[in-house]
Amino acid sequence: MYTSKIVYAMPTNALIKELALTIKLKAGISPLVITSDTVEHVTQHLENVLAANTQPLVMVTHEALRRVEPRLLEGWELVVDEVPSVSDCKGYQFDSISYIGSLGNYLTVNTEKKAALKPEHIALVENMIRAQDNSALSESALDVLKAMLTPKCSVEVEAQNAKGKRLVRIVKYRDFLPAFSNANSVHVLANNVQDTLLGIHATYQGWQFEPSIFTPEFDGYGKRVELHPWICPYKTGHQLPVKLVLPPSA
Repeated sequence: MYTSKIVYAMPTNALIKELALTIKLKAGISPLVITSDTVEHVTQHLENVLAANTQPLVMVTHEALRRVEPRLLEGWELVVDEVPSVSDCKGYQFDSISYIGSLGNYLTVNTEKKAALKPEHIALVENMIRAQDNSALSESALDVLKAMLTPKCSVEVEAQNAKGKRLVRIVKYRDFLPAFSNANSVHVLANNVQDTLLGIHATYQGWQFEPSIFTPEFDGYGKRVELHPWICPYKTGHQLPVKLVLPPSA
């Protein structure tokens, strides 16, 4: 039996609630669920629980895991159910006049569509963000400029289309590796983790993958699969968890 203290992270509150009930009914264990459905201040409450280091099984969302102070995960085993999303993306449409008037003066865009703030305008943009209530710029333009000043955000500017519109896309990276780096071990319960954005980023940072102790035994499919015209049969595959191994230099 795995007896270490475990933080179990899942994508949503609903999934956590469902699995926590299943664990209680089938294993007789009552996990400590820390979500916006159970406490008011999720991050603060989670950090207090991790610091106390007394609970055997704590269940949280991916986002709570990302926001918590990473050092508090020392001494905990980390199980991540499904691969977390490592980026958020949103876009705004600007016509030619609004783009030139609100963003064009402040940005340069390279051949790969990546935008950068002109160095001579950084201080001006910072002041505009602080005084956004009095700014003549639209909320969408201010959001783009704010992203330019935000670490782990990038802005991409598409070429103007035939209708005179220009798409400006904000991509925000969500970093889980600090949390992973401090846990005793990290187990991701999903298929083909290496080829996801999370896996590619972890590999680039020197992480390695090896089979997880949570990998279920598989003795083959027990049901016959029949193919019928115009019907796409769906066969549930078994998940193949992997364990992330901290880079040697960390």
